[in-house]
Amino acid sequence: MKRIIYYNAQIITMEESQPNAEAVLIEEGRIKAVGSNQDILSFKEEDTFIIDLEQKTILPGFIDSHSHISSIAFHMLMVNVGPSQCKSVEDIVEVLKQAYQEEKPKKAEWLIGRDYDNTLLEGSRHPTKYDLNKISTSVPIIIFHASGHCAVLNSPALKEFGYAGKEFKVPSGGMVELRNGDTTGLIKENALFEKDRIPYPSLEKIIHSLKKAVNEYVSYGITTAQDAKTGKIEYILLKNLSEMQLLDIDIISYVTKEAASKYWSSLSNPLTNYKSHYRIGGYKILIDGAPHLKTAWLSEPYYIVPTGKVKNYRGFPNSTDEEVFRECKSCIDNNWQINAHCNGDAACDQFINAYKRALKETQSQAKLRPVIVHAQIIRDDQLDEMKKIGMIPTFFLDHIYYGGDYHYESVLGAKRAMRMSPLKSAMERKMVFTMHQDAPVIPPNVLFSVHNAVNRITQNGRILGEEQRISVEEALKAVTTYAAYQIFEEESKGSIKPGKLADLVILNENPTKIEKDKIKDIQIIETIKEGVTVYKKDCKD
Repeated sequence: MKRIIYYNAQIITMEESQPNAEAVLIEEGRIKAVGSNQDILSFKEEDTFIIDLEQKTILPGFIDSHSHISSIAFHMLMVNVGPSQCKSVEDIVEVLKQAYQEEKPKKAEWLIGRDYDNTLLEGSRHPTKYDLNKISTSVPIIIFHASGHCAVLNSPALKEFGYAGKEFKVPSGGMVELRNGDTTGLIKENALFEKDRIPYPSLEKIIHSLKKAVNEYVSYGITTAQDAKTGKIEYILLKNLSEMQLLDIDIISYVTKEAASKYWSSLSNPLTNYKSHYRIGGYKILIDGAPHLKTAWLSEPYYIVPTGKVKNYRGFPNSTDEEVFRECKSCIDNNWQINAHCNGDAACDQFINAYKRALKETQSQAKLRPVIVHAQIIRDDQLDEMKKIGMIPTFFLDHIYYGGDYHYESVLGAKRAMRMSPLKSAMERKMVFTMHQDAPVIPPNVLFSVHNAVNRITQNGRILGEEQRISVEEALKAVTTYAAYQIFEEESKGSIKPGKLADLVILNENPTKIEKDKIKDIQIIETIKEGVTVYKKDCKD
């Protein structure tokens, strides 16, 4: 029976009855006792490991409320053409040319790039198929936007997707850009999502890459991660990795419609226990697009309407009201939690109304804790309706920093941008709310989200919504206790309390005592999953 005592620490338990402590006893992967140094050290036995933390800070392990860990694994196998590597379209072409020459794709393989962001490129333009054709006109090439909601393809890749020539069908909720009657290579939303044309890497490569992805999560203090859009391939991969005992942290999947239709009958109740650190948590639906691509569905027009769109352009939905209702009802009928991607307030309206209708028709009393994912442009009246039906918002708060200036100047204008991700409004309503990073859109840096919730400062130094700032303590709840509640695991995770899992993160500074503008600089020293160290910062770092 392995026993560990961490003492001489600043422990933030996230428990109101005992918010702070000095020491914690771990036994067989669970918290056995929490208290003063003197009290906990009295439990010492001959085989107990004793660790002096020298006043470092312990928090509950961070819980990821929405990300795509399998996508991170796949991203690691792609060519990075993001802002750190490329400042212009010409840079993107050169980086891809170099990758092509270094390892020319074999027959049936594609050259795949990731993370380009047109808003950060010279001229703010997307690359085109003609740019990518400079690399090859025989090998399919695709580069994914940092948002994951659009991509640019060369001519062979467009042909594989079925978007070559003058006549082709675009899925509802999708967009294939045309210029002078010809495709540019840019495709958005369902035009990208509903096509499964890109060949997968070898299983060996994927397994190796997924291990690296897990290592990235634990380096940010995360002990429970999500795969928030698990398709058929991702489900098989994660299930096999679980059965092979290759997962060091807990991973929860929210499956797509396609995966659910294939495996629904064989999937166990999502609220049951993990099997070797893996379980299904529920269902994922995509209601709209992304604000910075101006594909999110708003109730009022975009501040600056995209070129070629009508002056009252508000984005668009991915599905009809009836389709969303049917998916909500199906989840309630099957006792599944549903997570709905809703950025725009019109999208939030559609989902809230569909779920309320489904509750009324099913007469269900089950508390399934439906989740609105992102909720960037949600209104106060919508928060009121959500609270009535137990719906949880998980906010993509980091867009305040990464995209706040663009939202202020082009997407939303000042008034709406100031209310992006209104955490304070949710807090004032005594709602459970969480925060996420939507990795691989941005790194799963939980402490940076805490920093942004407290400070709300953009890359250019603009304070965006000072009245929506929240305290450090409330921000920490959003990534611990509230995050555990969102996934129905509040009895075993989210706080440091006897009987709960020993999922912990050790920090070099106390976020409740450090200056607020320094929270982003706090370092993760160690991450512990059920009493086992899964990450430890190299002293050379």
